[in-house]
Amino acid sequence: MKLPSNPNVKRSRIAVILLGILLVLTALLVNKWSIELLISSDGDISSLLFMGVIAALQIGALIAGFRLLWSKPELGFSLGLYSITVFVLLAGVFLGGFASLEILNSFTRDRQTVKMFHAVNEAEDVNMLLMLQLDKLRKSVMNLQLPDYQSSTFFDNQVKIVDLAAQNPPSSYTEFLPNVDVSKREWRIAVNEFEGSSKKMSLWRPLFAQVAYFEHAKFSIKKGRFLDESHHEFETEILFSGVARMKSQGTNGTRQFPIASITGSQIIRWKKQPPALAKTETALDKHAEATNGKTESDSHTLRSISVHERESSKLNEATWFITGWHMKNLETMETQESTFVEILDAVLSNPEDLAKARRSIHEEMVVKLIKRVEDFKKPHKRFRVHAGARHPGISVVDLDRDGFDDIYVMARWGENMFFHNRGDGTFEEIAAELGLNIKDHTTAAIFADFDNDGDTDVFLGRSMGRSKYLINENGKFSDRSAEMVDIPMPYLVTSVSAVDYNGDGLLDIYLSTYGDGISVFSRGRRSYLEKFMERFNDTYLEDYLPEEDAKELHRLRRSSDSHMTYNRYGPPNILLKNVGGGRFEVAKGSPALRVFRSTFQATWADFDGDGDPDVYLANDFAPNNLIRNDGDGKFVDITEETGTADFGFGMGATWGDYDNDGKQDLYVTNMYSKAGRRITAQIPGLDSRFILGARGNSLFRNTSHGTSYEFKRVSGLEAPELMVEKGGWGWGSQFIDFDNDGYLDIYALNGFFTAPAEVAIAVDT
Repeated sequence: MKLPSNPNVKRSRIAVILLGILLVLTALLVNKWSIELLISSDGDISSLLFMGVIAALQIGALIAGFRLLWSKPELGFSLGLYSITVFVLLAGVFLGGFASLEILNSFTRDRQTVKMFHAVNEAEDVNMLLMLQLDKLRKSVMNLQLPDYQSSTFFDNQVKIVDLAAQNPPSSYTEFLPNVDVSKREWRIAVNEFEGSSKKMSLWRPLFAQVAYFEHAKFSIKKGRFLDESHHEFETEILFSGVARMKSQGTNGTRQFPIASITGSQIIRWKKQPPALAKTETALDKHAEATNGKTESDSHTLRSISVHERESSKLNEATWFITGWHMKNLETMETQESTFVEILDAVLSNPEDLAKARRSIHEEMVVKLIKRVEDFKKPHKRFRVHAGARHPGISVVDLDRDGFDDIYVMARWGENMFFHNRGDGTFEEIAAELGLNIKDHTTAAIFADFDNDGDTDVFLGRSMGRSKYLINENGKFSDRSAEMVDIPMPYLVTSVSAVDYNGDGLLDIYLSTYGDGISVFSRGRRSYLEKFMERFNDTYLEDYLPEEDAKELHRLRRSSDSHMTYNRYGPPNILLKNVGGGRFEVAKGSPALRVFRSTFQATWADFDGDGDPDVYLANDFAPNNLIRNDGDGKFVDITEETGTADFGFGMGATWGDYDNDGKQDLYVTNMYSKAGRRITAQIPGLDSRFILGARGNSLFRNTSHGTSYEFKRVSGLEAPELMVEKGGWGWGSQFIDFDNDGYLDIYALNGFFTAPAEVAIAVDT
């Protein structure tokens, strides 16, 4: 049956117009983005073929639709086919319209998100500006006058103040730790607020009256927020930390200077003033002050001045003055002398040894790179300023078994050093004599008698070079990696642990690996994007991994659950089984230990009390793993059931029974970030993993009973939780009974990168 053309011309034209409109709407609404929303789980279909087909169909539908609307030709197909075509197009318009509405809603949500992030960013911009002003307050504290002549310009004419109490005594001792001779003192805070003139103001006078001098002082911003919609008033919670020598009179009349660690917090309110009222410094003044008056003329100096000019310009645009200073708390931990004193100069009598120990080749290269020294060449194609996981290391061993510990220092660049303990409190460097002066890339060393011949061997983990297995042969170390290990020694090793996992009396080796700085690309099958990006890349997974491992890591990194921040895959860890005679083979039947993560540290302990060691893996950019040893070479991952994944950029872990209940508890080192906590607290609905990523270290109490394995997180930043989370940018940690009171304490390393003084700028931390 044909559509009537006569005498129902009007009806035919309406049908043509309807079909044309539906074709145009379908072409507009059924597009790449609406199809992605409807059929793709991850909302992304980036195939060039797919996009080309969709674009061609859209163009064809648009041309056909506009042709029908323009020329209104007579339709030459049956009513049934026409009806089916209209139905299909209506379905396309409906689905495309639905998807487009969802996309429009997402745009609305995105605008709200952008608005929120803009507010967060604006607050952080203010925090950055205030940090520059807080540095002036720090210098005031060092001068024992708050404010002093420089920082007084940051205070408004009238300031509302809650200061330290002026009563006598101004503080009280609340705790004493006799075994380490440490006293805790809390300083009283004034009850009432008063308003005072900035010209006559003098804060912290009770404290300064008892301080002889400060060795260190720092203000930092815990959090900040705008108080008004116009963003002219801002409130910050400011933390203070410092080390000072206190005034004290000895029993024999001599002056003594006990050392004090001082911490406190205060709420400071700020008000933005017009630029005309702002007193600012020149860029050159700031640079001269930052470099202690040095005026060297080089490219870095010009860049530093440029940075300071930008900061000065920002201060001109938005200069903030203090209108309120409310002390919350201040306490000191005091002792007569530091428990530990740095004495490297005294124990290395040879000037050459001392120079080698003090030297940082990496820092020298960083300075040359930043200063653009013409003859500087990168020592390796993966050279990076902060070096990341390619860290140096240190190992302590009594190599000659004379009862005195020796020290092996591993270098990121240059030769490793071995400092032999002479037994008289001094050391000499003898790495070359021992065959231990391995050059570049060593990250970890573990000394043990792996071949059971009565002397100490060493296993070296290395990053950009292959790891090494060195056998002690009559006091000299020889590289026996090729003949004593059944696989080529791996790259990318960040730590090494020795453990007899199967109870055969032979020490086995577990290698933790970290894929820092290597490409996600493989030489195998690659997407169009990867083929394009490889033009800028000179490193592949196969350069550092066996082919099968490279393919597997490439697959994992392309999988739907891969995420560069909270679920990052890395090279596989390796368990080497000691088969006797100092020989090692890759352990069979232990897939749970072949973890494809970036593991900083593997820590072993028999947490379930069944007689064999279990292991906890601290993984960076991914959940951690707790793996139970069930004997006979069988390992089971019990992370989920024990609640010990502890996402937080795992950096290290240590086992210990801190509460003396007979069970091994777990302390995990992560990252604590004031800025991270400050920012994540302002974002509603944020993925909890990002919040955990800035929370800090974790202490898990072992609450297991029988075969029910449980751990409870008992750490926090405020009482009654155990306040052991605030550990900065953490690394390894260690349980140790420091004061010999029968209870384990915690020593936690922290820090990351300090810019060399020659190239540091004001915003470097």
